[in-house]
Amino acid sequence: MAPEDCQFIVDEVEEAGVDHVAKNKYGCRILQRLLERCPRQQVRGMLEAIIRDMPSFCVHPYANYIVQTILRHGSSGDRQRIVSVTLGEAEELCRAPHGCIVVLVAFETLHPDLQDALAKRLARKQGLLVNMACSKQGAALVQRLIHSLHERDRCQALSDFTAAAGTLGASEHGRRILEELGIPATRSAVGLASGCERRRLGGLTWVQARGNEDRVPALLQVFAPGIRGLRPLRAGVSMP
Repeated sequence: MAPEDCQFIVDEVEEAGVDHVAKNKYGCRILQRLLERCPRQQVRGMLEAIIRDMPSFCVHPYANYIVQTILRHGSSGDRQRIVSVTLGEAEELCRAPHGCIVVLVAFETLHPDLQDALAKRLARKQGLLVNMACSKQGAALVQRLIHSLHERDRCQALSDFTAAAGTLGASEHGRRILEELGIPATRSAVGLASGCERRRLGGLTWVQARGNEDRVPALLQVFAPGIRGLRPLRAGVSMP
């Protein structure tokens, strides 16, 4: 249908209430198609209603798809408004599985520096990444965030995942995260990562656990697969 032929649908949606239509299993699909095919001027009223109540749309099982549609097909101005709200509410949105997907889509639109800053902010929120990793949507975002973390924060995140291995191991999606990071789905690794830090000497890179020097080989087995740039120690090289 041509955009002008869709006007009666736009009118019906606005009369019924954008919020009501957006949170309906079938109504959300109608809104997505309208936002994809109609010029902004034609759907401006709907856009304003969505952005005005965006946090509730983001965490809804159906309405979140509408926010994703704007992020993918909206004007640069509308996308920026969505991203701005998403960044401001990121911690709260990430506590809901569907909110995680919206944050992920918004994350992919950011400049790398902003991606790094958001990843760092979320990773430093106590227990947030572990909770996210237990859902399908949250695990997808966690994977992306970990790759954007710098070494110190990434190492701390791996430490948190290791400490929560028992909880994560009880979740299908949590187990996948553990497998990708090379962390055993068991609590036996708890305590290995206290004070995890990275060091370099003469081109060598290793992980040392303060107070756990005698257990470094085990720590390396836990962390090595998930730490970017980590190279195994050469034979005959000892830890200081």
